Amino acid sequence: MFPDASRTAARGWLAAGRVQVDGVVVRRGDAEIPDGARVTLGAPAPRFPSALRLVHEDDDLIVVDKPAGLLTIGTERERERTVYRLLFDYVRPTPSPSARTAPRLLIVHRLDRETSGLLVFAKWPAVKHALQAQFAARAVERGYVAVVEGRVRDDAGTLRDRIVEDPTTLRVRTGRGGREAITDYRVRERRARSTVLELRLRTGRRGQIRAQLAALGHPIVGDRAFGAATDPVRRVCLHASLLAFTDARARPQRFSSPPPPAFGAPRVPRGAPNAGGFGGPFGGSRRCPGFVRARKRATTNTRNRGALRVPRGAPNAEGFGGHLGAPMWKEWPVACSRLMG
Repeated sequence: MFPDASRTAARGWLAAGRVQVDGVVVRRGDAEIPDGARVTLGAPAPRFPSALRLVHEDDDLIVVDKPAGLLTIGTERERERTVYRLLFDYVRPTPSPSARTAPRLLIVHRLDRETSGLLVFAKWPAVKHALQAQFAARAVERGYVAVVEGRVRDDAGTLRDRIVEDPTTLRVRTGRGGREAITDYRVRERRARSTVLELRLRTGRRGQIRAQLAALGHPIVGDRAFGAATDPVRRVCLHASLLAFTDARARPQRFSSPPPPAFGAPRVPRGAPNAGGFGGPFGGSRRCPGFVRARKRATTNTRNRGALRVPRGAPNAEGFGGHLGAPMWKEWPVACSRLMG
């Protein structure tokens, strides 16, 4: 069987589980093969789509990180360029002699095209129904990070509104007579012209975060549809960063995804001033004087104490926290924007 195949190729087939003896996967090259046994070489396993990031996968579900600009599921205008279509070939039915049914990709929830972050898909109908029941019961924890225009006054709060959907355009807005929408928020960082917020959904209305923040007077940066005046990174700065639920086997699952780097340190043309007199669309830039001072301080601290990493959120001696558990040298743009107030 395949006499021209190299040993490297054969080892790869075994490791990938492509070799079967009488329908049973064999992974060892020295396995005994009975006389008359049927040896088959299966098709290569589908590759995970490069446009997505695989966060978690097991026999029941799959969790991925979706980029902005990609639909969750197809519409009348776009059917191919979707998360569902990209994953369909990866989790396509693969019947085996020992299984009566095969897993298939099933939608559990969605994210807007403009929003990046965590999505969970089920592989079995029972798993889908169990997860959707948790969403309906508001038992799923969903967290987001957003960069909004302006400086939000309160350090934390709860947004309570009614979300109305236009039956013709399907656009949503806050107004009377709509469905209840509740979102908790807290300020993560204030910058010269924007604020970074952490948000938790209590309800799951379509577009509720975008509509509620616009009604608050702080539309999400880049969200032109909801009145944003700025779009420095050419996307809506909203990211689904946290997803927690109980799986079909009663195991608690919790997944996190850091916000895109552009949220913290977007690149701008050198020397372009912001409202605070320094470069940077959100109030911070690598070229501002505050950055130079922060860099010198961080370097001095590193040499004196030999500690590059700090606990997540814990401030160092100069008052700059470890952003998402990152090394201090990745914190200089954040430190810069803080220095500028």
